[in-house]
Amino acid sequence: PYEGAFVRKDLLPQTVRKYCFGSDGHCAPFWWLDAYDLSTDMHRFVAKYLEAESSDSEGKNIWVLKQAQGTRSKGIVIMDRLDGVLATLDAPGGDRVAQEYAKNPVLLKSGFKFDCRSYVFVESFFPFKAYAHRFYYARVCSKPFDLKKINLDDPEIHQTVSMYRKPDDSVNKGKLMNRKTLLKELNESDSRVWETVMEPKLLEMLSQLFQGVGRQVGSWPKSR
Repeated sequence: PYEGAFVRKDLLPQTVRKYCFGSDGHCAPFWWLDAYDLSTDMHRFVAKYLEAESSDSEGKNIWVLKQAQGTRSKGIVIMDRLDGVLATLDAPGGDRVAQEYAKNPVLLKSGFKFDCRSYVFVESFFPFKAYAHRFYYARVCSKPFDLKKINLDDPEIHQTVSMYRKPDDSVNKGKLMNRKTLLKELNESDSRVWETVMEPKLLEMLSQLFQGVGRQVGSWPKSR
């Protein structure tokens, strides 16, 4: 019960802010980019947007808008204008979440963004005990990323879901990498940092996230 604590995009920010690192709902771990449920936290989002607008010397105040219960990146748009964000409130698709855009991502040598899919088994929330599989894989975007010449309207730059071919949603296998291939495709310095720094931090992130989820799920014996 209550897997929505980390599955739903509108509930995940609450889980991270409120349950991972305190009860006041305003603190967050090192790996989290600010996110706001626009149906309840619009005032906080606008305040954060205006703060970033005044302090960002590069003029790159970019936010990702997601449908609260969307999947497969459906309905995701990327915007850098507050009026554009506000206009989405009346758009079809239900409630939306706005999350700060990662402007300095780790890139492959070829300049492409990627994400990682991990397999985690939670044996118990109380006491917390979980396992992350040694195997994980990376999904790669279809077009290279360049913040200086960024096109916010092209999902193939920003979203790895573009690796799925239309119309049958088959996987473009050239955009799917196992860990060994990923390390080869990173710059040498990034590859070393990935193994020695990023992978331990990924495990720390997963541990913190699921411990936070546990506080919402509770001690129900049949929680999955």
